[in-house]
Amino acid sequence: MDNQRRIFLKAGLLSAAAPVITGGALAMDQASREITSFEELRKGLQLEEGLSYFNTGSLGPSPKPVIDAVYKAMIQLEQDPVGQNWGPLGKQLEEVREKAAKFIGAQKEETALLRNTTEGMNMVAAGIRLKKGDEVLTTTREHGSGLSGWEYLALHSGIKIVKVELPMPAVSEGEILERIKNKISPRTKIVMLSHINTITGLVMPLKKVSELTGPRDVLLVADGAQAAGMLPVDVKELGVDVYTTSGHKWMLGPKGTGILYIRNEISERIRPIVLHSSYQGYSASAGTRNVAVFAGLGKTFDIQEKLGRGKISQYGRKLAGLLRQHLKEMKGVEVISPMEGPLSSSIVSVKCLDHKNSDIVEKLRSKGHVIKLLPTDNALRFSCHIINTAEEVGKLAGELYQVVGKR
Repeated sequence: MDNQRRIFLKAGLLSAAAPVITGGALAMDQASREITSFEELRKGLQLEEGLSYFNTGSLGPSPKPVIDAVYKAMIQLEQDPVGQNWGPLGKQLEEVREKAAKFIGAQKEETALLRNTTEGMNMVAAGIRLKKGDEVLTTTREHGSGLSGWEYLALHSGIKIVKVELPMPAVSEGEILERIKNKISPRTKIVMLSHINTITGLVMPLKKVSELTGPRDVLLVADGAQAAGMLPVDVKELGVDVYTTSGHKWMLGPKGTGILYIRNEISERIRPIVLHSSYQGYSASAGTRNVAVFAGLGKTFDIQEKLGRGKISQYGRKLAGLLRQHLKEMKGVEVISPMEGPLSSSIVSVKCLDHKNSDIVEKLRSKGHVIKLLPTDNALRFSCHIINTAEEVGKLAGELYQVVGKR
């Protein structure tokens, strides 16, 4: 064994399961390349032993094949940076962009790769020409990052942000659509909504919203951060004009990856500087990209397709339904997510009635459960995904019951 490898082994930086560089080539564990079941995916996660992870809505843990794909691309790039970046890996970047378009039901020429949902939303806000007094209609329950670009325009360009109050929990599509319809005015130029609400997990009826915005020539911009990877997304079916999402949440992809879709027919109305040259992975206006993480994103799409996005959605919703049944029997919390039907998703959120949400998060973390502390309503969010099991849900509910009090 050479000295360098001996040092790395001693430091714990190499293991029998790690990819090993041999003679300029990357030897990969063949078993890590294919995932054909949820159980196999869970076995390939790098989570701490015994950790019960219910916070995919913030960041999802990547399985080993995704990590391997990133590592392999990193090594390949460094063997000949220029030759690889504008050669084989550059070609692979365009193949990933094609997969991304297919993943959301778009055309390749409508699809760009980016770092996250926030970047996509900011690019749209920066690329559209709004005048003082123009209105952007959104809701009271949006993620701060999704609002940031519009808030910037309100501060510096004089546009107005109008917010619809979302009920918690929402019980029907009709009440949501009526509230949106009542707030649309002749000054409304943009309606910006989360496909799945980050606070409550509400599935916004975007298709029906598009039937309100389309005839009025109002652009419908969707924040898909919590949707792609949780449920199948088809931007054409949804009727949205813009859709942006992240690869590092429900897709379980590499951190710092995302997708932006701008419908061809309205592309001249939204012209971000970074897309001035083209939507390609590398262009004069976009510059050099981290091709390695996008190689991992390509693997992420492959895994999602292999496992079946419909099956992924059904599984997560089933776990969420099980958790909601436990939670609605607890006196110390109030479920603020839609209970069932088309408005419900794989996210379940509760308002804490007698305890600080931060105290509950800390106590559950000490027992090995990771959940999301929400910034409003003294609330908690639970993300139920294919990385979780019914057994974990039952254990989580039991230990939450011990913290918040009797049923």
